[in-house]
Amino acid sequence: MSTDVQTIKQQLKEEAAINRSHSPFSTVVVVVLGFLLFSPIAMAAKILVIGDVEHPLHQKLIHGLSKELTLKPGKLTILRPDQIAKNSLATTQADLIITLGLSAAKSVNNLNSDTPILFTLLPKVLADNFIECPTQLCPQKRGALFLEQPMNRRLNLIHLLFPDIKKLSFLYGDFSASSANELDELAKKAGYITDKAHIENKDQLSRKFSVVLEQSELFIALPDPLIHNRNSIPQLLLGSYRYNIPIIGFSKSYVSAGAIAAVFSSLEDLTKELTLLIQTFERSGQLPSAGRYPSLYRIQINRNVARSMNLHLPSPSLLRKGLLALEEGT
Repeated sequence: MSTDVQTIKQQLKEEAAINRSHSPFSTVVVVVLGFLLFSPIAMAAKILVIGDVEHPLHQKLIHGLSKELTLKPGKLTILRPDQIAKNSLATTQADLIITLGLSAAKSVNNLNSDTPILFTLLPKVLADNFIECPTQLCPQKRGALFLEQPMNRRLNLIHLLFPDIKKLSFLYGDFSASSANELDELAKKAGYITDKAHIENKDQLSRKFSVVLEQSELFIALPDPLIHNRNSIPQLLLGSYRYNIPIIGFSKSYVSAGAIAAVFSSLEDLTKELTLLIQTFERSGQLPSAGRYPSLYRIQINRNVARSMNLHLPSPSLLRKGLLALEEGT
């Protein structure tokens, strides 16, 4: 397996030619808009954030939001999920409720209030359960910022890394069944041959993983707690080395553990993304009702694994430019 770096470079040349055709005025407008969107803005809206204040991830996100939005005193209220039932006044006085994680989302799912809710730090499969609530049961506006990357972006990364690969494999459980169906459909549409297996319990994992690897050139990890957890990931990585089949992960930690590469959104990316959604809500009163994938992301490559598999891969910066070019072309 080798990577045709020239293919990516050609895409970048075409993108550069398109950019050169834009007027200087357009460039100035884009720069100014970017400055306005990412510059700290004092918010007038009252925001209620529901999360675990002792969770390091939640702490950092809340701190980042306060810094990005330069919130005035009294404009930000933070409650734990178990405090919602006794603080109904806080939910009605807020202009926007933001939930962090599953427990927070559950705490407001049956909220008798018309205060809009933005669900965050949830994968799409869980977030959909909250934003698709019928109007008669959920009177408020609802939106979501998904935790994971869109499937097309992951497939585009594979195309840029391994343009000659045609056979993909993956495992899925009940939790990731919808993601597996989407991946299977999009991969076949893109010309890939897929080999997949359903995992019903952890005892099936080793055998079915070996079976799909035998017919594969690349394994894609789909977020699923039954399949990819702290106990199983070392086993999966050892199997991939044995068969010399790279694994495309879904997080920075997965790549650090031994996956060949991943595209993911960092906490900083998610904080900036959430800031933009809050600013948009204050201006227009709108939330992404169908949910939204992160538009800010990073690429991580495990160079040690690449060397051990004799793979010569492009830099993350070049891959990112390639992804942007592909997404702009869709």
